[in-house]
Amino acid sequence: MLAYDDFGDDVEAHLSYSYTRPPQEAAEIVRRRLEDDSWRRAPALWLNRFQALAFQKKIATEEADRIRRLFFEKLVSGPISPEVHETLVEFFRASEQPPSPQEAEQLVQWLLNRSGPGEASLVADILHHVFNRTESRSLDDGLARIVYPLAEWLIENGAAELRSKRRALLTLDLVEAVHARSESLPLLAATVRYFLVNEHGPGSRGYRPFRIARLLAAVEHLVAAGDTSSLARDVVQASGRVESIVDPPDEETYPRLRAAALRSLVGGGFTDDVTTLAWRSAFWAPFPDGDNLAFRRSQDLDVALELLHEHAAHGRRPTRDAFDEQSEHAQTWARFLTVEFLRVYEAAGQRPPNRAEVEKLRRCVGFGTNQPVTNGIFEGLREVLLQAPDLDRLRLAKRITAQATDPIATESILLALATDGANPVVRGVEPGFLTALQDRLAAVVGQPWSSPIEGVRVADFLKGARRVEFADLDNEDKIRVEGDVVYLDAPAVAEATNLRWPLDDRLALGTMYFLHELVHVVQGIGEKKAVGDLRSAGAEGTVMHMDLAADHIAALLTNRAVPRWDVNWLKGLQGRCLVNFTVGPYHTAASRSRKAHRLVGLRLDYFTRVAGVLDEHGGYVFADYGPAGGKLLVLNSGPPVSLLGGTRLEASEAVTLDRAADEDANLQEVDRVLKATVDAIIG
Repeated sequence: MLAYDDFGDDVEAHLSYSYTRPPQEAAEIVRRRLEDDSWRRAPALWLNRFQALAFQKKIATEEADRIRRLFFEKLVSGPISPEVHETLVEFFRASEQPPSPQEAEQLVQWLLNRSGPGEASLVADILHHVFNRTESRSLDDGLARIVYPLAEWLIENGAAELRSKRRALLTLDLVEAVHARSESLPLLAATVRYFLVNEHGPGSRGYRPFRIARLLAAVEHLVAAGDTSSLARDVVQASGRVESIVDPPDEETYPRLRAAALRSLVGGGFTDDVTTLAWRSAFWAPFPDGDNLAFRRSQDLDVALELLHEHAAHGRRPTRDAFDEQSEHAQTWARFLTVEFLRVYEAAGQRPPNRAEVEKLRRCVGFGTNQPVTNGIFEGLREVLLQAPDLDRLRLAKRITAQATDPIATESILLALATDGANPVVRGVEPGFLTALQDRLAAVVGQPWSSPIEGVRVADFLKGARRVEFADLDNEDKIRVEGDVVYLDAPAVAEATNLRWPLDDRLALGTMYFLHELVHVVQGIGEKKAVGDLRSAGAEGTVMHMDLAADHIAALLTNRAVPRWDVNWLKGLQGRCLVNFTVGPYHTAASRSRKAHRLVGLRLDYFTRVAGVLDEHGGYVFADYGPAGGKLLVLNSGPPVSLLGGTRLEASEAVTLDRAADEDANLQEVDRVLKATVDAIIG
């Protein structure tokens, strides 16, 4: 046998040479290379040689255990390197014997003390192999318990890693681990969010039912504990389990998640395809007694009525034994939708519905011999009209209702309710404000606009236009120039400005809305299809930056047109306004996160300017942070893009920011977190 010193620093040659020697001599080479730390020059080869000796039982178990313990001692006394990363991953992948509790504790502490964001991949690899090893039993396994602190570290520091497609299954494992071991609701919610935004999230195929069941159980726990964010809706939307949740085989399965899903359904919280599936299932499911369901928007009710019409005409019939019970469910749902129709369309109040509106309900009446839907509509009409005020326009409908003893009168009652009046083009916005806004925008259009601002040449877009008019634009356009007229989409203007704010605030807001949409045209995304293309390509971050840039330039242009409206004041208005436009049915988990980041960016922009960090000519401010906390970084768009500073973000604070675009968002809490961030930056 050649002497140890003959090989010197040529570790690879020495380890390769050990393959030619008897096991005991080879073990001595492996041990001595470990003792003098020269193994670090070829860690993968060293590990391969040791595993061949130990796992194939070529050396005594006691000797293998001594080398193994020494390996862990040496490992945790040195730095993390790419070679060590590769060695550790191979150790967990190929090892027939997992680390002992003592070894695992050493390893975890070493990683926690030495790891930065660059080690997220290493930590994820280790957790992947640990969880795969324990999956057949339970995550209560001792090894999983010991490495759990690594899971929390990864959730906080591994945002990019957990969003990648290859980490989708690991993220589901983390959901289960946090659900089982942590009392932190924000941490659990953040982990679920990571899975939702993963490139291979719950909408992807291939997940075994027990994995999705673990996800739904975690969300059920969050809802039961009082989580009122849009998390439940997003999980149902993304998982594609809407039918089994809205109409579960067992009503005790996820009862709180079912209630949250139904609230989202009534609130227009799902995309078209999911909404259709959900309503078709709901009409065959029990109505949730005790749940306070109420429509907020007429368009969401219209969708439900359309599907009720489909159900009445073509409802699938279940088995004979179940038909009576399920017909009763449809009747209860029809009654609920009728009561909501009378409320939403103010049929029993001061504004009568027109014939087109009443037709949405009337077309559901009178299909087949067994008419549970008609019966439900009749019950709803009686419930409301017999208690309605004694107004002249309701008198006939009330008299028919009072005399009717059979649902055959349903159509007569509805026809008596209808009027021939048409709704105004801009419904819900007082004409006086619209006139004032129209005058203000005409003055803006009439500005000389001789020089560009942030690269935007307003005069090039206006092409000599001098007037502004409101109209119902097709193709979801928001702004259009034809001849000497700039047309603004009337419903969009109404939605953007119909706030209980002082007149001057609303005029400034309407002006910025006009100029924001103009900037979008300059950016090339004036048409709705262009935005859809970006979102289809997964470019939600790009959409956010285009919105923030349009917000920023709109504020500068508005200040140019009306100098008394200070830029900082205008930016404050933008953030306050955005709170009123929460996530809707077409917002995926990714686009929902984009809206939250946009609001956070607007508020940070405002606070940094008020604090004097930026002047009005600086670019816009935006933030980068993960849903589980960690670092919150504040950046400026420049040019050049630059880092203004950062601070630590607790998991609960990250959830506050993550919910910033939700319906129940608390702007005061969002502002508290962001003001503290700005204070930390300026020292």
